[in-house]
Amino acid sequence: MGIALISGASRGIGRATALLLAQEGYTVAVNYHHNIN
Repeated sequence: MGIALISGASRGIGRATALLLAQEGYTVAVNYHHNIN
């Protein structure tokens, strides 16, 4: 398939999207940011 870059893939819609695309055969690159404050 293709390559997908998912921003905010650590939870919620981003995570679900990343998992679905991976199951469909995409190479998935994820990005997230955690702010302690």
